[in-house]
Amino acid sequence: MSRHSWAGIVWIISYDMTEVSLTIKMLEIRNLSKSFGRSSGERRALDSVSLEVKDGEVVGFVGLNGAGKTTTIRIASGVALPTSGRVMIDGHDIVTEKIEASKRIGWVPEYPNFEMGAKAIDLMGYFCGFYEMTSREAQDSSFDLLRRVGLRGSAEVKLRTYWQVQKERFPTAAAMI
Repeated sequence: MSRHSWAGIVWIISYDMTEVSLTIKMLEIRNLSKSFGRSSGERRALDSVSLEVKDGEVVGFVGLNGAGKTTTIRIASGVALPTSGRVMIDGHDIVTEKIEASKRIGWVPEYPNFEMGAKAIDLMGYFCGFYEMTSREAQDSSFDLLRRVGLRGSAEVKLRTYWQVQKERFPTAAAMI
């Protein structure tokens, strides 16, 4: 029996499949490296990773625990900074053009953590503020995204009252803002 556990992560690069072009690079990662710790006890999680994903492609990461899958996604989504290398989201650098790049990517962590005493529509509106939307744009976008994941009738309800399946759908709506 192996001492290692396997894990997998799947990215769906475009949720609007009506105008898919497999020639547009939605995600481009070049020579991405990430180290943790100080120089004497440094641990390299990523070492010169390069890949590209075109609009509409579905990509899966499969590998041993600790292989760097989550670290790659955290950096690509702008949650963590790389030690070196570059990540482009639809032509925008996730480090130097974070706002523009972030408008084009969403991420649902394995264990999302939201304020359970808040209503879904209020949290969605708060998240929309990070993308410089007007109040009207935020409201329209929030209701549309909640509808897309099957939560339209639960928009004005606090998350703590959601059934488990609703709690699993909400992060997807939030990630699609």
